[in-house]
Amino acid sequence: MASLARHSRLRLALTALVAGFATAPSQKGEFKGGEFRYTAVSEDGGTAVRVEGIIRFQVVNQSELRGTWQLSLVQGSPERTGPQIGSGQLRGSVEGSIEGTQVHVDLNPQYQDNNVFLEGRVMEAGRIDGYWSFSTLVGPVSSGSFVATPRL
Repeated sequence: MASLARHSRLRLALTALVAGFATAPSQKGEFKGGEFRYTAVSEDGGTAVRVEGIIRFQVVNQSELRGTWQLSLVQGSPERTGPQIGSGQLRGSVEGSIEGTQVHVDLNPQYQDNNVFLEGRVMEAGRIDGYWSFSTLVGPVSSGSFVATPRL
């Protein structure tokens, strides 16, 4: 009888351990949205481009992103930044996996041929590191990297 109780406790402990490993990555990288300081720079040569401002994310239904953005051109040509200057509404998604939490954002969901897309990964302290691309009907026109840091 004692052997059966010990076996049951061992099975319960192993189940809890496996369940803990299965849920740890999604809990560690869970993205809750909020207000972020955004800085984007170009990578495609020529005159450097720098955009800065605020992006606000709201997570809807655990995987959909909605929000707003207010961004300014700090350096470079507005032709190379695409429509990420000024303000607007955004749409996107968030997904978790064993590799971490990814965010996919369209800063211009009202357009089909003049968009700035953000592809990022949620890092420690909620920071998002990733790449932006300005895309038109002919495809990507310019691109670069971005960092979005939570505002406290």
